[in-house]
Amino acid sequence: MMYCAQNHLDLFADNPDPAHLQHPTNGSWTQELYQKVKLDERQLQLHRRFKDGFRAKRQESIECIRRLRVIRDEMKKQEEVFERGISEFRCDLDPVQSALITVFGEKNKLRREFSMGDELSCEEPPQKRVKPDQ
Repeated sequence: MMYCAQNHLDLFADNPDPAHLQHPTNGSWTQELYQKVKLDERQLQLHRRFKDGFRAKRQESIECIRRLRVIRDEMKKQEEVFERGISEFRCDLDPVQSALITVFGEKNKLRREFSMGDELSCEEPPQKRVKPDQ
């Protein structure tokens, strides 16, 4: 299904174009699905009734994939800006200072990633419990 969503193919079309629904190795997606699941005629009819819902989910998946691509492109741009800033900063350092910053950065990479993860967390940090005065 994700293959169809990524390639803008309608897996549940009323009259699907077989050329668009060919599995890379086995033939028609719908035929393969029906054969593997061994749907009877009643189940096939039920399945067809849900096709609009499947199409809507397909559209949602396509939109999610599009948003992820946009975010990925934005992240690449931010990374390039960051790298240019680091390069400009390092131009003002002597080679030893530049090497020390590189070594320090590598040694503290894990700590930096953890702190960045805390900043990106959607949840509120746990609150410390204050013991009432006794």
